[in-house]
Amino acid sequence: MGLVLDFFRAVGENASAPINATSRLAHLQLRGLGADAGEQASAETTDEAPVLPQLGMLARPVVRSTLRALGVRDGDEVFLLKLWDKAIEHATAPVAGETRVYATGQPAVCLRLWDGFIELRVNVTGTLKLAPDAADYAGQPVARKLDPVNSNAAFQTWASAVTSALGTLTMGSFTAVAPVTFGTINGGAAKVLA
Repeated sequence: MGLVLDFFRAVGENASAPINATSRLAHLQLRGLGADAGEQASAETTDEAPVLPQLGMLARPVVRSTLRALGVRDGDEVFLLKLWDKAIEHATAPVAGETRVYATGQPAVCLRLWDGFIELRVNVTGTLKLAPDAADYAGQPVARKLDPVNSNAAFQTWASAVTSALGTLTMGSFTAVAPVTFGTINGGAAKVLA
């Protein structure tokens, strides 16, 4: 019979293994995409259709009534080539030459690549986590250049004493400077943690 392209509705994940333990591919339960509600209710079912992602990409879709799939039939098997959610609308359109990668379950979370910059967007409750590996991640806010510093009291006392002593020397003129602030960052970027 050969290969046949067809459209489907995703109705669930494979009950026994949503993600295959060997290939790590998502496996979905499907129904044929009928022209009306009556046809959809009686449409052909497929219990385990692997989703074939782009090379280097791996995603587990959120299965809901608006999730659609384009697949190829090979005999009794179906392999999914493309998934999209009819209900998801992105707030802004990409500019010419821009590439975006969105989280499948939350369209506000994305990675933008365009014209010499990389931008990571998180939703209002999310955080951007930075660490070379899990063992190095401490969940601390990242410091910025102008963040205030909680000063070290012992160091400030010593710096003030040195400044006062130097200010009383009689050898030439001396302009006292404010003590150097030494301590820990107070605050930091609360949504960027490392």
